[in-house]
Amino acid sequence: MAKKRKKEVKSYVFKVPEFDEEEYMKKEIANARVAIITIIFAIPASIASYSLTLAGSAVFGFLVGFAFIFLLRYIYEFLHVEIEKFERKDWLGNGAMFFFTWLAVWVLILNMPFTDLTKPTIGVVYTDDCTDLYILNWTEQNMCTPTDGSTRYVTIRTRVTDNAEVQRAKINFTVGDAGEYNLIKVGDRGQYQYTFQLALGTDYTFRIIAQDVNNHWNQSPQYTITGT
Repeated sequence: MAKKRKKEVKSYVFKVPEFDEEEYMKKEIANARVAIITIIFAIPASIASYSLTLAGSAVFGFLVGFAFIFLLRYIYEFLHVEIEKFERKDWLGNGAMFFFTWLAVWVLILNMPFTDLTKPTIGVVYTDDCTDLYILNWTEQNMCTPTDGSTRYVTIRTRVTDNAEVQRAKINFTVGDAGEYNLIKVGDRGQYQYTFQLALGTDYTFRIIAQDVNNHWNQSPQYTITGT
C-alpha cells in the first residue's frame, strides 16, 4: 500500500515596508501649502461677491464667486504647485475647500458687525384709547368718544427693533394733524409711544417711521383713528 506524501507547508515572512519619513514630510508640506493657497484665494472671491451684493446683484455675486473655482488651476500653476501629481480626489477636495471658505467669508461679512443691510422692524401698532387696546390694521378704524365731549388724550404704542441700533422713531400724521413727531422710547425693549389729543369728529391718519444708525429706513402701513 502506497504511503501518503506529506504536503509541504510554505512559510511566509511578512516584511513591513520601509517608511520614507522625508518623502512623507514633503507630501504633507505640499498639501498644507495647497490648502493655504486655496483658503487665501477664497478671500478675494468673497470680497468680489460682497461688493456685487452691495451693488444690488447677489445672484451675480454668487456666480462670480463660484467661477473663481475654475481659476484654481491657474493659481496653482502660477505659484509652482505640482498639479501633475493631483488625482481626481485632490481636485474635488480643494474645490470643496475653496467653495465653503468663500461662502462662509461672504456670509460673514454681509452680517453684523461688518455690514448692516437690514431695515428697522416695526411691530404691532396699537392704542389705549377708550381704556381698551385696539390693534390697528389697514381697514379698521378705532372709534373713541372723547370724555369731556370735545377731546381726550390717546397714546399710540409700538415696538421698533434693529440688528444694529434704532436711531429715531417718529409718527407722521397726514390727516387731522399734518405733523411729524418723535416717539418717546419707554424702557429698554424697543417700546415707543406718542400721546396726542383726539378731537371729536376728526379723523387722524398716520404711519410710524423708523431709522437705524446706518441710515436704513422703514415705515408702517397707514392707520386711522376717529373721534366720534
